Amino acid sequence: MTTFPSPKAEAKGIVYPLNVKKVMIGLELDYTDAALLRYFEFFNQFIKVSRVTCVHVLPEPYPIVSFRDVKPGLPDVYDTAEYDRGMQKMEQELHQTFDKNFLQKVNYSVEVGSPLEKLTSAANEASANMVVIGQKANVDYHMIQAMNVIRMVDANVLVAPEKATPVLNNILVPVDFSENSIHALKTAIGFKHASLTPVRIIATHVYQMIDFLFPGRAGLTSASGDELQRKYLQSLDEFLTEKLADLKNEVEQLVVETNEIDVASQLLRQANGSDADLIIMGAKGHTRLSQLFLGSTTESLLRKNKNLPVLVVKQGVTN
Repeated sequence: MTTFPSPKAEAKGIVYPLNVKKVMIGLELDYTDAALLRYFEFFNQFIKVSRVTCVHVLPEPYPIVSFRDVKPGLPDVYDTAEYDRGMQKMEQELHQTFDKNFLQKVNYSVEVGSPLEKLTSAANEASANMVVIGQKANVDYHMIQAMNVIRMVDANVLVAPEKATPVLNNILVPVDFSENSIHALKTAIGFKHASLTPVRIIATHVYQMIDFLFPGRAGLTSASGDELQRKYLQSLDEFLTEKLADLKNEVEQLVVETNEIDVASQLLRQANGSDADLIIMGAKGHTRLSQLFLGSTTESLLRKNKNLPVLVVKQGVTN
């Protein structure tokens, strides 16, 4: 059972994960589904879901053999048995995970075509607030698929790797001084307020000290490097004070230097070092450059991440 935030917190514009109404889950109908559904069952304690739609997409056959004349409403597949096996397998998986009461909120279907196109079109047509997908370890196709889903759906996206652990004690939120990172922080605070156990939130800004960006870096002393870090930490504190007011005290602040172009590697090191159970990211930055940068950071993080669930939140998603 979840708790509900106070009116005071509500007045500050917290984005409550409790308000997610419609969820779309993409299933593979293989060994990864059990872990994905178990994680969603855990995750569901923080959100107020009224409808869950599960979708499995069969690759489009070639040549297409139509069975719609035999059984109206049936997708184009090689044989009806393939469609029936998919439906039976999905029903079995869902009954093994959810109780009878929750199953009343769940419907499911087997589609035929491009998995990406079918999943995104189904999510958008259903006005899903959140799309949940799994991610197989060391499978590039799944990592690319996850990033494309994030780009194409008009919904928040939860990516749960097959090794994800269903626990929530620590949340890491990357901060790039954009409104979208504030949106992610407010979402994290919503999770904290919804939890019956303590949740720690780490607002993390990674700044780059790369030779070609900072030609004078070689002349930096340890003291000047410390001063630079203090300035970034001061900027982060002022930003959070302006945007979160007294709710700033809900989060810890962390500023980290990296000499790598790929910020995602440092973010994952900090997430692992902080024992993070979940990473929450805003979908875009506040300028064209930061949109590209944050997009590439998200893509790189998904590619390198093996264990941690990643929730990508988008401003304007209707609850």
